[in-house]
Amino acid sequence: MKIKHETTEFFEVLYNETHEDFYSRYKIFYGGRGGRKSWEIATALILRAYRKKTLILCTREIQNSINDSVLSLLSNTIERLKLSAFFEIQKTTIICKHNGSEFKFKGLNGMTIDSIKSFEGVDYCWVEEAHSVSKKSWDVLIPTIRKEGSEIWVSFNPDLATDPVYERFVLEPPEDTFVQKVSYLDNPDCPQTLIKEANYLKRVNEDLYNHIYLGEVRDHSEHRIFKWKPVSFEEFDDIQATTYYGVDWGKVDPWGIVAAKYHDGRLFVHELNYSSENETMDNLSQTQILALREHEEGLVKWMFEKLNIPKDAIIVCDNNRREKVRALRVAGWESAITARKGRGSIVDGIYSLSQLEVFYTKGSSNIEMEQLLYSWEVDR
Repeated sequence: MKIKHETTEFFEVLYNETHEDFYSRYKIFYGGRGGRKSWEIATALILRAYRKKTLILCTREIQNSINDSVLSLLSNTIERLKLSAFFEIQKTTIICKHNGSEFKFKGLNGMTIDSIKSFEGVDYCWVEEAHSVSKKSWDVLIPTIRKEGSEIWVSFNPDLATDPVYERFVLEPPEDTFVQKVSYLDNPDCPQTLIKEANYLKRVNEDLYNHIYLGEVRDHSEHRIFKWKPVSFEEFDDIQATTYYGVDWGKVDPWGIVAAKYHDGRLFVHELNYSSENETMDNLSQTQILALREHEEGLVKWMFEKLNIPKDAIIVCDNNRREKVRALRVAGWESAITARKGRGSIVDGIYSLSQLEVFYTKGSSNIEMEQLLYSWEVDR
């Protein structure tokens, strides 16, 4: 069966066996948002699994549930390549029916040499969102993926030059490593929405634009309003305090959903969703879309069920989409309320947050990005 897929020169190494680095053990793709790193890696892995029996481990630092994994992206890739008849997508794995290829999903955090032994036979290991992977996790993972000819593929948006993945694979890459930096400028299919957002940020904050969209390592600015600190999800989860939920609706813009806890005068936040409604719909199957239409604001109900948000939770929503708040209440989340917004409320909110000690979970990359956007105006 001939499968049609067009790529760019930046990812040819994943498909072209005559490429000089096709058999490199480490393939590293990093850079800014919109560079289609994950999209291409998912495509290449599905094609390899289809053509030859392989065992593929998809991992990241923290995976609390299968919803945190790339299973959904791989499922959509199978559908896009018109290979649905050849793959069985289960709750926690993907299997190729005709040759036995298998995708497994596992978080690295908390793994030990003993607990990871079952992955010694892996052919390909994909480490996604690798900027948050700890040195300890790398030290456990790399010696485990030791089958002859096995490969480790890494994708990430850089954060700090001191992050283990940046030091290990960009600053001092080992032998047999292919490293490629990409950005939205290298993506011929980059959405216009992202291009507009990038152009806007370039105009108002070029340093942050360079970090977020071009993939430059982050600079610590003395003018930042917020200087929030990362914590592990386990630390967040262990806090004995009421969990509140916040919602910022977004059809085209990000649809932000966060969990928050307030404890001992400190605020802890964890990112649950950042994809817009449109992006979320694009990743659903036709069957799922038809099921959504059976309910008022069916996508809202589907998302909150997917995130396992308790029905008795207190949910504070932006007040610009009151019909969605009503739909939440009808669906059983009766404590959903709208935020009170008056004149000066945004400035007051920024000031209040600036006076708090705030922590965000390490996997909450968009919370981290958003808090970097706020800085004091500087006289020039």
